[in-house]
This record gives sequence, structure tokens and C-alpha cells, in this order.
Amino acid sequence: MESCLEPSLAREVANMHDPIRASSLSPNGMYGFDVPTYCGETEQDNTWAGDWMVFFRDRRIKSLVDRIEDEEIATLGKTMCDQVIPFLLTDFAPAPVPVIIHGDLWAGNISVSRKNGLPVLFDPSSYYGHNEVELGIMKMFGGRSDAFFEEYYKHRPKSQPHHDERIRLYELYHHLNHTLIFGGSYRSGAIRIMNELIEFVKKNSQG
Repeated sequence: MESCLEPSLAREVANMHDPIRASSLSPNGMYGFDVPTYCGETEQDNTWAGDWMVFFRDRRIKSLVDRIEDEEIATLGKTMCDQVIPFLLTDFAPAPVPVIIHGDLWAGNISVSRKNGLPVLFDPSSYYGHNEVELGIMKMFGGRSDAFFEEYYKHRPKSQPHHDERIRLYELYHHLNHTLIFGGSYRSGAIRIMNELIEFVKKNSQG
């Protein structure tokens, strides 16, 4: 995608995540979806939950950790679920409104319309969740310029505190999913992120 279209893409994604647009909002005010969806080959449990921390911990991270069946990942995953996820996904602002997300928004699922030259999103892995979960895979694979993020955050301001670490947590989901599907170097990426986040929470939750 040409760099001049990055702000346009950011506005389209931000509009999809608009917490006051009726078509973006969860129909029942909860996180999840009526049916399972797939991220790559992986079926996602979208059973509704009223708490974002619980949904992301149980339906996303724990679900993958259990399926990977790796002792080191299981040990780190337990600490993530017991300590890191509650720390990063509780008491932050703006509060996580459940809006529709694409769910797998890497560069390969973005193109440009031949009709009007505007960005087109396809091959979704959708559910209703915190808008910033969308940014995790963008950070994992890159491909988005500073112009994209600057424009996106104009419309959807960064959640605080610990915004960067929360995005890192959302990125972890995709490292774990790729570990489950492909193995290889994705495993080391997942372990690195978990160790970094565990250390961050250890330092920032003392006292």
C-alpha cells in the first residue's frame, strides 16, 4: 500500500472501532461473538464474557497456551494469566468498549479498491473486543507507517497507563497462535514477550 494511503486506512480502522457508532458496538454490551471465528487455522472461542480481562485471558491466551502443550510456555503462561494479564487489562482508560474488530489485520489482509482507490480489509477473524487488540498483529509484522498510528490515535486515543505493554500483550496472542500453527521461531518470540512482560509487571507492581 502506498504511504499516502496510510492515514486513510487509519481513519477506516478507527471508524470501524467507533464506540458511539451503533454498527460497531457489541449487540449485548459483552465481549465475544455469536459463533467461533478462525485466526488462520485456529478456531477461536468467542463465548461471551462481560469482562475484557477475563475474555482475553481465558478465550485467547490461556486457550492457546493449553493447546500448544509446551512445558516452558505453560509455566510462563500461568504467570501471564495469574499476574500479567490482570495487571495490564484492569483499571485503564479509556475503558475497553466492546467494538467490532477485524482480528487479523496484517498487511496481507489489506488491499486497495480498484473502484475508488481506498483501502479494503478482508479475511477477518472478527469478534467484539478492545479496539487496541487490533494493533497487536500490526506490531508483530510491521508494514504500517508512523503516519498510520498518528492518524489512528487522533481518533482513538491511547489507553493509559501501560499502553505499550498492553499492545505487546495483544501482539503475544499472534506469536502464540503462530507457534501453535507453525512452531519454529515464533515460539522464541512468544517466550521473549512473556518474559519481558512478566519482568515489567514485577517491577511495576512492587510496593
